Amino acid sequence: MTLMHYVVNDSTDRDEPWKVIELDQLKQRYYQPGLLPILMGSRNEPLRQVPAFENINLPPSIQLSIESAILTVKIKNRRGGIGRIAVFINGAEVVDDLRANPQRDVNQNVLTLTLPLTRFANRYDTLNTIRVVAANGANWLNSRPAEISYRPGGTTRGGIAEKPSSPGVRKTVRLWAVVVGTSNLGLHFAHTDAEQIANGLQLAATELLGPTNVSVQRLVTKPGAPPQSTKADIVKALEAAQKTRPEDLFVLHLSGHAINYGGQDGDLYYLTAGATSADASYLTDPAIRQTYALSSQELTQFLNLIPARKKLLILDVCAAGKGAEKLLVAARDIPASQIRALDRLQERTGFYVLAGSAADAVSYEASVYGQGLLTYALLKGLRGAALRREGSEEFVDVEKWLGYAVEQVPLLAKGIGGIQQPFYRGIQNQRSFDVGRVTEEVKAKIRISEPKPVLLVRSFQEETQFDDVLDLKNKVESALNDLIATRGADAPVLTMEAKDYPGAYTLSGRYTLRGEEISVSCKVFRATVAVGEFVVTGTKSKLPELAQSVLTRAQDLVKP
Repeated sequence: MTLMHYVVNDSTDRDEPWKVIELDQLKQRYYQPGLLPILMGSRNEPLRQVPAFENINLPPSIQLSIESAILTVKIKNRRGGIGRIAVFINGAEVVDDLRANPQRDVNQNVLTLTLPLTRFANRYDTLNTIRVVAANGANWLNSRPAEISYRPGGTTRGGIAEKPSSPGVRKTVRLWAVVVGTSNLGLHFAHTDAEQIANGLQLAATELLGPTNVSVQRLVTKPGAPPQSTKADIVKALEAAQKTRPEDLFVLHLSGHAINYGGQDGDLYYLTAGATSADASYLTDPAIRQTYALSSQELTQFLNLIPARKKLLILDVCAAGKGAEKLLVAARDIPASQIRALDRLQERTGFYVLAGSAADAVSYEASVYGQGLLTYALLKGLRGAALRREGSEEFVDVEKWLGYAVEQVPLLAKGIGGIQQPFYRGIQNQRSFDVGRVTEEVKAKIRISEPKPVLLVRSFQEETQFDDVLDLKNKVESALNDLIATRGADAPVLTMEAKDYPGAYTLSGRYTLRGEEISVSCKVFRATVAVGEFVVTGTKSKLPELAQSVLTRAQDLVKP
């Protein structure tokens, strides 16, 4: 995109009649992720409905100056009107629209606006970059960014960058992380993902920065336990993170369900604890959205109030409401509206953004691993697969770490018969940074769930009636799900809502009834090969205990 552009003639400008419009300036209206597969018919997603690119209303021109800690923004209308004027400091948006009266200002020929820079005193480093972007009157075509350097206490004119002062005393760097995992609405491992990522970050960052300079807050909701990841909990944690300083590191990790809501230009909503449905229609009620969902728009507003300049967002979610009957389904990519929402968030916050979004809970949870695929890849990276070596020491370099996950997740997904391609956006013109240091002792303490055997409960049938009159199949499945919910990634076997799964064990059985007495003959297969059989007896009055006995005996035949 950086090598292609449009040129538009502006006959009113004799000095510079040809105006360059970069493709990046057109994203608001025309960006369609996955456009080629849609046009070729290999991706079942509608094209966004957008107006034709004609009768170009040029965005205004921008001139910047700073004097006495006051930013002056001079905007000149180029026949296209004056739209939203956004101000960024060191890559993060601090003002959504600088105009005082948008309805009045849109048709002004020249607009001069000021912004006291002392409002953002907690954001400044020694030398800072202030960027301003102005849209045309219809707010769909952005100007090319205008930038100016600013050193607190100094004066900068005409966009000429000041030279940084000589380095002084080195500031203490801290890491502040908020790690959220919500296991609800059918998800078993989102809280485990959050706990394991939090543990890995805590260990690695402490080794790099020291224990007093690391704060990792865990907000997890486990099945059957009191909720700790409500929207109010998350907002409170993000507000507390406003205490960070420009030299600090900030990490936000969210795992659980997410919903795309609002049509082709809609937003991505993370479902917090207390949500009762994973269907998009659930968010139709504004009160539900306000109480049980956190949108990327809201996230942007909270994140832009955090002063730390080195920031990372990991969003490990599945597209809720798309449950799969079988895992071996056609490829499903991240919805285009979700990519657009994440792209807007990244552009407005200056965060490194990694989203391991999957099409459904089956591929997200990746049951053989007992955790999300993205979490598994990130933990493998921390354990040594994606570390930057410097002499005899190893560091967690953000770009190297995230890049490893981007490469590994599709391979892991392919290995279980699914497709998952992470979304990743780095930060242009900014050097990567370390969030941790890893020693052999740290590696040994990083918890990771290695692949587990998968057990599918196939069928149960009463001998004479050829039907499961006791509903024994569902009772055994319930016992298996309770085991996984209780022990999470530590469960000896895992399961999924799929009829078929490569390499899975399957359990089937027949039973006979003699009054109250029940005798169940069971067989366990791997593919078409029988690996063992057994008989369990019980009574009608104690069916849950009988189902548990069946499961316990089946586990003895299932090997890692």
